Amino acid sequence: MRKQGILTLVCLLCCLLSTTALCGQERDLLQEAKQNMVLTKNLLQEATAIEYYSDMGTVPQARDCRITVKKDTVKVVMTEGRGMNNVVVSDEISPLTDEQYQLFITMLAALNLEKKDPPEVPGLGGRVSYIEVRKDTEILFSGEERYVLRDTYGALFETFLKILPDEWVKRIHIHLQR
Repeated sequence: MRKQGILTLVCLLCCLLSTTALCGQERDLLQEAKQNMVLTKNLLQEATAIEYYSDMGTVPQARDCRITVKKDTVKVVMTEGRGMNNVVVSDEISPLTDEQYQLFITMLAALNLEKKDPPEVPGLGGRVSYIEVRKDTEILFSGEERYVLRDTYGALFETFLKILPDEWVKRIHIHLQR
């Protein structure tokens, strides 16, 4: 009888320890999910590519812009048209110093981009601004500026523009507002 009591006690302790380990694992997963809900400087430091994409929406003569920032380069691709009629208007790449990249990371983190619940009925048409932060092929953070990110609208685009050469910024503004 005494062996049964000890065996029961050992079983209860094992169950308690495994439950604690599982709960700890759940907390870690929950914490990780919450961390990916906010674009932090630590998350940005892990990134190998940070991409901003602006899509003019359903306008007949659509003009789009994609800015991709890597640790040592920034690339801007501007397109015009839709589907089979989509034409690359400009495709340029420029080197970035480590100092420029770190400044960009700091400015982007200062925006405090945070995901929010998307609206039940998303808006239709109009311009869409999107960010995607990747580590190789893994997406660390992504979201649409007006619908799922809490930020000051337009600040995301302006932050990306700050690291571009002045002549590129002028061409982007002209391209998107034609």
